[in-house]
Amino acid sequence: MSYRIDLFSTFIFLGIVQGVFLLFFFLSPENRKNEVNLFHALFLFSITACIFEIFLMYTGYIMNMLYLVDFSEVLSFVIGPSFYLLVVSLIRGPVPRKYYWHFAFPVLYLLLHIPFLILGEDFK
Repeated sequence: MSYRIDLFSTFIFLGIVQGVFLLFFFLSPENRKNEVNLFHALFLFSITACIFEIFLMYTGYIMNMLYLVDFSEVLSFVIGPSFYLLVVSLIRGPVPRKYYWHFAFPVLYLLLHIPFLILGEDFK
């Protein structure tokens, strides 16, 4: 199996590295105290995971890691609610607990997606 490593895949990889670096920044102990940074970290983590799966598919490395097929599909549903709560926390301050219901659909989808995620590599 040949792998596709070109300029585009290099830019994708650099974006993943930058996302991981920013995650460490937003989740550092002094920045973790602010609720806005936690939502920003969740938003950034979900985007970085989706881009990592795109990188694996584009380059062909996914064939070596079949257990990672569609691992970020659930996280793609977290992008919207985390961005919404990020904006709400920037505008209004602390977010009330009732707003966390926006994560109900991604959690439900995760529960429905678990049987596929635990399947063996022979099926995937």
